[in-house]
Amino acid sequence: MGYPQVTFVDCEKEDESKAQPKLFAKYTVKGTDAKSVEKYLVEKFQMRPLEFICCGWSPEARNDTIFYADQGRGTYLDVEYKNYFTIALMSGETIEKDWQKIDFTLVVETYYKEI
Repeated sequence: MGYPQVTFVDCEKEDESKAQPKLFAKYTVKGTDAKSVEKYLVEKFQMRPLEFICCGWSPEARNDTIFYADQGRGTYLDVEYKNYFTIALMSGETIEKDWQKIDFTLVVETYYKEI
């Protein structure tokens, strides 16, 4: 990803029997670096700032009691390959002042098979 505080963990793909399966690249971000990585993702990819939702921190959009999955994620268009990617930073449950005690997960996903 080109950002020093982001460490690659794994890449997974959905079952190819789906009409449009996705690839998921997972990265770890130390809680001590979460604020700077969040700021970068908001500025570079227009991800929504993290917000505490139910059981953890997420950029997903929320309107009172309605949860809008994927609507807060950042997006990136790879012009060379004509492929869109979505980007989200998230964590498990903790209060903001304790972010330095946990790791965050950064997920980058894209479709890898055209219909």
